[in-house]
Amino acid sequence: MARLGLCLGAVALLLAQPAWSATDGFPKTVVGMAARTYIEALNKGDLETYATFMRANDPAYAIGRDDFDQFRRQVGLFDLIRIDRASGDKLTALLKQRASDSFATLEIEIDPLSPNQVRRVSLERRDRPDNVAAPERVDDRALAKVITAKLDATPDFSGAVLVTRDGRPVFIAARGLADRTRGIPNAPQTRFRIGSINKMLTAVAVLQLVQAGSIDLDAPLGAYLPNYPNSDLAGKATIRQLLTHTAGAGELFTLGFSENRDALREIADIVAFYGGRPPEFEPGATFAYSDYGFILLGRIIEVVSGRSYDDYVAVKILTPAGMHRTGALPEAVTVPDRTTDYVMIGDRYEPTSGTLPYRGTSAGGGYSTVGDLAAFATALSSDKLLDQTHTRLMTTGQVPTDEGQRYGFGVFDYSHPGWREIGHNGVGPGLNAELRILADGKVIIVILTNVAPPGRAGQLSSFIKARLRID
Repeated sequence: MARLGLCLGAVALLLAQPAWSATDGFPKTVVGMAARTYIEALNKGDLETYATFMRANDPAYAIGRDDFDQFRRQVGLFDLIRIDRASGDKLTALLKQRASDSFATLEIEIDPLSPNQVRRVSLERRDRPDNVAAPERVDDRALAKVITAKLDATPDFSGAVLVTRDGRPVFIAARGLADRTRGIPNAPQTRFRIGSINKMLTAVAVLQLVQAGSIDLDAPLGAYLPNYPNSDLAGKATIRQLLTHTAGAGELFTLGFSENRDALREIADIVAFYGGRPPEFEPGATFAYSDYGFILLGRIIEVVSGRSYDDYVAVKILTPAGMHRTGALPEAVTVPDRTTDYVMIGDRYEPTSGTLPYRGTSAGGGYSTVGDLAAFATALSSDKLLDQTHTRLMTTGQVPTDEGQRYGFGVFDYSHPGWREIGHNGVGPGLNAELRILADGKVIIVILTNVAPPGRAGQLSSFIKARLRID
């Protein structure tokens, strides 16, 4: 989370609030009062107090109600776990986010020479401390009850959840509305947009062609797209690097995309639009997430296979996996049971239809159901889509990411000792999606949403993983 500077002038507002109770936990000092006031402003949605804090050090600071509400949805609400440090001029506290099992550290420092001045306030995410007990792991029947209670306590969740063990549902449910204008509820069979989870399908398609001897992972882009406009990228970026986001291919949703989204209808259109760009860095130098790199992979699949990307995926992946409600038809086409996606602006739900790409692509943007994605995960884990060698190659982390995991081929490798876990998330206007495959497919978690606050699917996935048993 961003560090937030403020002045203690706002602490005077605390005097008008109710008296401290024995359970508040923050010390009754100037720095303790500041900490309590700041967290209460976030938890209660007290824009006036929050803005006063921020304006004290920056008189020009301004924030509107919609932006404040969006910020609160992003960072979550907090409960105090403990005070780690409370000297005369500094306070450090451990907080827990209410919406998840995530933790944060709050730090406040006062100028010791001027006690009415706060030098610094920061609120940053952190891992669970070793001395804070983890949630109890429970059997599947108890897990279903725990997830139900969690959804009951999260009234703004809008989506579907599926947890399977050994191919059988442990929990399945849907909440919220697929279409708020027509009052259509979400259901387990609802088609949700899945964002970048599509990259897993693209990676499978590439590895199928590698397995067949039609693609060489270490061949350059230009070997398959010989007329690619930028010779540096064509000559240096390999298929392996495109699959691992290390090719320097650059992003997709950059300046010019929104203005031309209706014209960028097919993968070839996008390649023609961006093909003249040079690499962002020397291919292979580092990891930098790249939607455009997966657009290039989609185009390579088309050229090598002689089919459109959608046709290839339908025949070689969707049908064998039993995914009958997955696709990437244009947004202008009426697709039965496909959601309308929404962002929350204040307390209003605004549809995102005017911001979505023309259609789904090899980089993301298609739609699926929780059942179809579980079927894909099962097919991948059981070597039904690739042979064992290429399945393991695809799903094993190759390069470190910016967030501490490793990235394989179109898939994040979240594994740690004793716990093998792979998957991908999807984020976009109004959507958040999570697919997690644990213990080589023994347990599968799929969460799809059509209302963003950002990260809600990821938070729920983490909540479930912290409580389930693998054995």
